[in-house]
Amino acid sequence: DCFFPLLLLSSLLFIERGRLLKSAFCMVLALMCKEIAAFAVAAIGVYVAWAYRKEIPWRLLVKINFKNAFSNRYLLFAAFTVVLGLGWFTFSSHLFPSLISSDRHAFSWSYLGVGMSEVVKSFLTNPVGSLQAAFTPTPVKLFLLKLLYGKYLTDQMLLVLVLIEPHMKLVYLFQLFFPFAFLPLMSPAALLPAIPLMLLNAASITPTHYVAIGYQYPSLLVPFMFSASVYGAKNIISLTRTAASKVNFPPHLVDIAYAKGRAFFCLTLIMLGCSFSSFYALSPVWLVEGATPHDHVLHAVVSSIPPYFSVSTQNDLFPHFTPNLNLYLGHYTFIPAESYDIIVVDTHSPWYYLSGSSGLRLLYDLLAPSELVAELLASGNYTVLFEFDGILVLVRTNFT
Repeated sequence: DCFFPLLLLSSLLFIERGRLLKSAFCMVLALMCKEIAAFAVAAIGVYVAWAYRKEIPWRLLVKINFKNAFSNRYLLFAAFTVVLGLGWFTFSSHLFPSLISSDRHAFSWSYLGVGMSEVVKSFLTNPVGSLQAAFTPTPVKLFLLKLLYGKYLTDQMLLVLVLIEPHMKLVYLFQLFFPFAFLPLMSPAALLPAIPLMLLNAASITPTHYVAIGYQYPSLLVPFMFSASVYGAKNIISLTRTAASKVNFPPHLVDIAYAKGRAFFCLTLIMLGCSFSSFYALSPVWLVEGATPHDHVLHAVVSSIPPYFSVSTQNDLFPHFTPNLNLYLGHYTFIPAESYDIIVVDTHSPWYYLSGSSGLRLLYDLLAPSELVAELLASGNYTVLFEFDGILVLVRTNFT
């Protein structure tokens, strides 16, 4: 999620500069970050075909003269990008069966089909019907939500969630465009690469997918929203200048207004950039302290746990366990606690006493790690394997 926006924004920049090989390289790296990047990459190919349509020899394609037609670099790049995206999705679907199966990862869209392949097919073959289903409360959605969250939410709460879902998704779209002053809407073509990911988020029944503020899912849209904002601002300036010329304003006034408009827009971007960079540069989050003996104990514990173990931990310890494939924040993920092999917590950390996401707390009765540990020890299903300097390691009693 961190590298994806940077790589695809770089890819769009290289396309603008005509450096298509570098753009393709960035796309390949983005595909290695997330499997759903395949949808965005394929959509970029469609965008390139549209943006450079005047340079592409469409007549040769109509005449089935593919050899000469594909000698055009933009047509070749657009076709390559679409094939790359679709090919990667097919490959990753076989590599990660959860993408095409009916398991929990694809469950959020299962009212449209079984697995992501069926969901994509539904959008391609019946886009209007799929959008209507995405924004319409149905008994099927209530049933699926009950399967997903029935253990954590009452039937009344699930019903409320289904009923307010269409309104929350409209708010989601508003929250996506509002930070960009709705400029992307002035350049619909530049929004093409964002449409697949935007539709996936909006069609999901999982609330965190269509809550634009506070979660990582909308971050994948940032490069496309940003580039569309730039093109949108450019289009507004061009339209303003064209409209002003038709009103017969004095040419020197039009030139002054045009120049000042561009200067004002650039200054606004510089101000916002400086504000955000100053905030993050001065934020205590980025202040790095030296390693303490407590940190060395934690590092030793993390290093001793094999990467194939299923591990649950708390927010601040999560990055230390990234080599583990089965890694969870057990206090607010919807996985039975008995599924974890090892639970590692730091009782000296404030995160040990926090329940995680305050946004999720509105919907679920979340446990803080301290509450989860107490509950698991009381159940007899877990026992203390290691305890030193506030680092506590629990292991399943039947784990060998």
